[in-house]
Amino acid sequence: MTEEYVVWQHAIAPNACALEQLHGVEQKYTLQKGITLLDEFPDNAYFDMDPELPNDILLTDSLYNTSNLLVFSEALVSFLSELNMENLEFLPVKIMNHKGKFVDEKYYIFNVLNHQDCLDIEKSGAKLPRIKTGNIRKLKKLVLKEEKLDPSLDIFRVEKVPTATVVKKSLADKIDAMGFTAIDWVSLDEFDGKLY
Repeated sequence: MTEEYVVWQHAIAPNACALEQLHGVEQKYTLQKGITLLDEFPDNAYFDMDPELPNDILLTDSLYNTSNLLVFSEALVSFLSELNMENLEFLPVKIMNHKGKFVDEKYYIFNVLNHQDCLDIEKSGAKLPRIKTGNIRKLKKLVLKEEKLDPSLDIFRVEKVPTATVVKKSLADKIDAMGFTAIDWVSLDEFDGKLY
């Protein structure tokens, strides 16, 4: 059953902008908790483009960022919204370019709610955090307990591994068919805990 899933990753696109710091959000860790933030997310949240890459300004459908978040274009959000999945929300965020101006294009942080407690810690080779309530940052591979999976979810995140946004292959194929840019899919066996 777990062969039906892949992990959502960033794909490196030539000249695509890379986002650096997320501003205006005081408790950034809440973005990895699987809780709803739509009503309290600040209106002034924004990312700035990485100043070390001044020539990389291309805006893709999925934007790489140092905060390990999924940041999506309005077109991709519109597509996902039409699927009417109750465990997804999209938090509006602005993008500041290298000239200190906000781009016109709309972007959103992808927030997946109700993370599933389905990680097989031992088989995943997970390096446990020092803090008991912390997140797992490193895996040898992603092994899920099939009996803990909710088969009705086409997209979900794994509790304690917030960088693991798991997607049914059938949905990943539909996303690819739409031609959205800078998205990559990796198998559960290849996922090591990193978002890129």
